[in-house]
Amino acid sequence: METKRKIITFFFILLPCFPYAQLCQGSLGDPIVDLDFGSGTNTHGSSLSSGMTSYTYSTNDFPYDGSYTIENSTAGSGDIWWSTTDHTGNSGGYMMVVNASVSLTDYFYKKTITGLCPGTLYEFAAWVMNLLRSQDLSPPNITFIIQQTDGTLINSYTTGSISLQSGPVWRQFGFYFTTPSNVSTVVVVMRNNSAGGAPANDIALDDITFRPCGPNVLTWISESTGDTDTVCEHSNLTLHFKSTVSAGYSNPQYQWQVNLNGTWQDIPGATSSDVLVFTENYSAGTYKFRLAVGERVNFSSLQCRVVSSELTLMVKPQPVATYNISTPVVCANQPVQFINNTQSMNPVIYYWDFGDGNMSSEQNPSHLYSQSGIYNTSLIVTSGEGCADTAILTATIDLRSVPSAAFTVTPTDTSIYHPTITFIDESVGAINCMIDWGDGIITVCSITRHVYTSPGIYVITEIVENAEGCQDTAYSTVIIRSEFEFRIPNAFTPNGDGLNDVFKPNLLGVHDYIFLVFNRWGQILFETHNSLEGWNGYFKGSLCPSAIYIYKITFHDDVVNNFQVYSGSFTLLY
Repeated sequence: METKRKIITFFFILLPCFPYAQLCQGSLGDPIVDLDFGSGTNTHGSSLSSGMTSYTYSTNDFPYDGSYTIENSTAGSGDIWWSTTDHTGNSGGYMMVVNASVSLTDYFYKKTITGLCPGTLYEFAAWVMNLLRSQDLSPPNITFIIQQTDGTLINSYTTGSISLQSGPVWRQFGFYFTTPSNVSTVVVVMRNNSAGGAPANDIALDDITFRPCGPNVLTWISESTGDTDTVCEHSNLTLHFKSTVSAGYSNPQYQWQVNLNGTWQDIPGATSSDVLVFTENYSAGTYKFRLAVGERVNFSSLQCRVVSSELTLMVKPQPVATYNISTPVVCANQPVQFINNTQSMNPVIYYWDFGDGNMSSEQNPSHLYSQSGIYNTSLIVTSGEGCADTAILTATIDLRSVPSAAFTVTPTDTSIYHPTITFIDESVGAINCMIDWGDGIITVCSITRHVYTSPGIYVITEIVENAEGCQDTAYSTVIIRSEFEFRIPNAFTPNGDGLNDVFKPNLLGVHDYIFLVFNRWGQILFETHNSLEGWNGYFKGSLCPSAIYIYKITFHDDVVNNFQVYSGSFTLLY
């Protein structure tokens, strides 16, 4: 799509500009003078050099009439002035604060400016604030004068009354002047045309600039609809940076520049109105470009050039796709592992092609090939910015034969009263065979019977291996169902003869078990949560007397999970 461009014809004028308006109707150069009064950690900075002002320096936050200070904040001046920092808001940045003299003086600021280009149009500008909040008996009225060193007037501009504002508002004032053909040094003078008073005529001054002003320089990128283009690193593209320069220079000279590490640098050989930019020359990053234009006769002086607005080239990081395959020789029932080694500064999307019609978007996929052969595999990685790279590998896949695991078990559904399972191996092509019964017991397949000791659902796994080291597995599930049983004696004889020495129930299929023994006064003599543990007749190290005792047993059964309570009496006999 062709970008529409408006070409503006530039006319040199010497009329003063109004505050807030764009001071230069064409293009400006870099500021060749930028007076901002410095910065520091102290509230007040140093005084101006001798001869730069007819006012008296003060370190007061609120200087008296006819004096000035250099400070980074007016916060300590009280409630008569607005509280403000310097124009740019830089941390610690200083500004000149002036309390006008009751009697008019020649000037409150004067500075000699050197290094200007003769016969060149310049924009002069300064930022000013009326500091008074609510009343101003004599508003500031400043005349800016540009003169030669012998006092000859070049041009001047008067602001008129700078009225009160509803807040601390910085306003820019400026105008044009043209240096005579033999003049490169000028003097800027600022005079306040209004007298001071209480309260009257208090200002802040900051950021005094001189910038060359010239024709309107318009630049664009042919391949983009705006002033920014985005490409991928190593994309090897050619971009066309173009420009138009309105009338104004009799013999213009051009120089394209690129901003590297915060400094504008000339691009060697890029001295025409249009330039080709080869993206392969730029690594990942953001690059700013502009066109500097000036009269050929004094183009070597940076103070004589004007520059276009910036063009931006954003070079996005290019991922580098690379991968390998763990081993191309695998058992026929095992997947081939693809190992991604892509290098990228940003997350990427993966697109794998395994060469047999199957794809994957995983980062490190595995793939099961159906037959041996030569496969052309590939990996495409794409970043979020749309930068992509492709890697290709030819894989020779050799699939080894595998044995076939198979077995039967009987029964597959039984109870804990009949927990014996019979195993029959039916595998083919195996030289080794192991069976995992699912209860922590592993045996060789020659062990054909297994007894489970607790109810549950068990997955039995057969693992077989052939002479090539390839394995196969088969599975079967058996259910050992719970049964519930509760029996308890009515007496016991803890005499140490090994017969009936412990009082306990015979239980099967219970959980959440509690067993308590009481004497006839209700005192607990014994307590356990272990269904295998019984009472031996002792309490606190002494054998209890022969008598009738009480038991209470609670639990949940394993069959339907009902809560059960059993209680009764029994006799301790000698």
